[in-house]
Amino acid sequence: MTAYGSTETAIEATKLGAFDYILKPFDIPDMLAVIRQGLEAGRFMRSPVVMDASPENAFREAIIGRSTSMQELYKAIGRVAPTDATVLIRGESGTGKELVARAVYQHSTRGQAPFLVIN
Repeated sequence: MTAYGSTETAIEATKLGAFDYILKPFDIPDMLAVIRQGLEAGRFMRSPVVMDASPENAFREAIIGRSTSMQELYKAIGRVAPTDATVLIRGESGTGKELVARAVYQHSTRGQAPFLVIN
């Protein structure tokens, strides 16, 4: 949280691990929403992501990895999953876009409903 923010400091703070960058003055409901998202992201990063544990799938898929890039991916999933935002997932064939989509879905408020794959 800062009263003297700039794009450069926001980017640098995020690179150093800040969950969000908030300018003063802020609204209490907005701050509470950021705190909730941060808690969800923290919970997400501490637990393995099981993608589909339904009985019809004998195997379980999970996103694994501890690299900096994967940590950023986990943070992004944790940020968007609790929101109602539309998410665009881009990448080359075979990079795990569907795994990311399932992780976002599983950690969303809609996670108890069936996940439909349209390819």
